[in-house]
Amino acid sequence: MDDNVSINSVDISNLEGAAFDDAVANLSSEELEEVFQTLDDTIYFELASYQLSASSQITLDRYASILKNYPERTMEIQGHCDVRGTQSFNMSLGLSRAQAVKNYLQITHNIPACPLHTSPSPPDS
Repeated sequence: MDDNVSINSVDISNLEGAAFDDAVANLSSEELEEVFQTLDDTIYFELASYQLSASSQITLDRYASILKNYPERTMEIQGHCDVRGTQSFNMSLGLSRAQAVKNYLQITHNIPACPLHTSPSPPDS
């Protein structure tokens, strides 16, 4: 799959901030789905941490723009971790990671809590 997304002949793959907001503001349902399919949905954390990285904040800024423009969208946020550590530690870390993403979207971008659902995931093998 091509990582570049063009909407109305404008490549939005590398747009950030207001330029991305403007590009997604009037998308059709089909165009919105195309954007969702190509956005990187991986949020990275340091080992045993739930602190968001700068690159992850950029990814979340893009999702926030879509959620603001299309409030009927919902978002399932799952916190993953690897198999190091106890199961209870990993489940707690996964939930903390999911909550960190939700908090960033709510606090930084004023996204209401209702479209955001958090859950931990079992450790990745």
